[in-house]
Amino acid sequence: MLHEMGYETVIEGIENQHAMQTVSDIGCQGVQGFYLSKPLSVSQLADKAMDIQKN
Repeated sequence: MLHEMGYETVIEGIENQHAMQTVSDIGCQGVQGFYLSKPLSVSQLADKAMDIQKN
């Protein structure tokens, strides 16, 4: 419903593959949680972004 109104949704607290699959099945646009990454400092995030760009 929110997507139809022009909103993007982010679901927090994704901690395992089952939760990730459930979120994917309902069509959520964004996720956040330990399953994807532990909390990072700004410098760690910058390093990770650089690694992703290299690959």
